[in-house]
Amino acid sequence: MEEDLGIGLQMKGQDELIGKDGVFKKNNKFSVPTHTISNGEKFLDALSSPLSTIPRSKEEHEELDDLNNKFSERLDNLEKKKELSNKEGTTSKERDNFNKNKKCAVTTQGRKEDSDSEC
Repeated sequence: MEEDLGIGLQMKGQDELIGKDGVFKKNNKFSVPTHTISNGEKFLDALSSPLSTIPRSKEEHEELDDLNNKFSERLDNLEKKKELSNKEGTTSKERDNFNKNKKCAVTTQGRKEDSDSEC
């Protein structure tokens, strides 16, 4: 059992790292897709994706268009509500005149020399 614990921590020898051909060979854990280059051109061939090859039916297109239209309407409604709230809302001057304590606290906040004095 003690022999098994130390096996993973042993240093590898030069013969284990360098292959029979005399070249260092790294063990890749991940398979990397190979890109083929077209003859005479320097462009890579497009990879075929399973998503791009699935033909969509007319019903699917209509459903996606409907969802896009509904989403656009919701965005427009949110923008309109935001514009209306900005127009109808009170400005900061109106709020400050309404609440003089708040205005005084905000103007003196953070000044050390005025910390003992009141507004």
